[in-house]
Amino acid sequence: MAARTSRPSARVMSSQTFLEHLAELRRRLIMVAVVLGAGTVAAFPFAGQAYRLLVAQADFTLVVLAVEEAFYLHLRIAFAIGLVLALPVLLYHTIAFIVPALTRSEQRKLFLYLPMGFLLFLGGIAFAYWQVFPLLLRFFIGFTSEELSPVITAGSYLGFVLSTILPFGFLFELPLVVVLLTSLGILTPDLMVRNRKFVILALFVVAALLTPPDVVSQLLLAAPLLVLYEASILISSVIMRTRRRERSPA
Repeated sequence: MAARTSRPSARVMSSQTFLEHLAELRRRLIMVAVVLGAGTVAAFPFAGQAYRLLVAQADFTLVVLAVEEAFYLHLRIAFAIGLVLALPVLLYHTIAFIVPALTRSEQRKLFLYLPMGFLLFLGGIAFAYWQVFPLLLRFFIGFTSEELSPVITAGSYLGFVLSTILPFGFLFELPLVVVLLTSLGILTPDLMVRNRKFVILALFVVAALLTPPDVVSQLLLAAPLLVLYEASILISSVIMRTRRRERSPA
């Protein structure tokens, strides 16, 4: 009888644990959404200045095709700025949700990398805007002619800019992801070294897809990502050595 009653109890415990995780995830998502909303509202008055910065590289006239399009344009820019402002909160809650099993010391070390993650995101956006985006813009506009004169809406231009620069912000988070996975024991520097050639190939494929068909442009895009990958291997090695030293008997 005791064995029979223990199984339902285990199932209840498992169900409660799963529900608790869902409740925690919901609570953290609400916090991130609140910060994102507040950041969007705070950024809205500055959306016009951000718009002028984003269109600075466009040497053609942008148009709007609807009365409300300019408003929604400002709202999209404000949302993008709010996303950047909310990034530290998003990173914090992501790490806190994924790594509750780590010791307090390990969690503190991870949270120390949050400012680095934010700076890497800003660096990825800056790199994409000043280096990658002009290449793509010149490449696509180069196909226009007297017979194909461009009439580009401000909304489509903004979408093109944001879809180009924001992914690079997340790509530049690679070292932070490596820190997290190494701390969880999922990733090791040896594994990264063994798969380096496949990663290099993948980076050049991505660079070839995102840039005009010339070697200089591809190297300009792939080189920073390769540097980030090598830096991630070094970071992973440091973390592994530190963990071994802390866990080895005195």
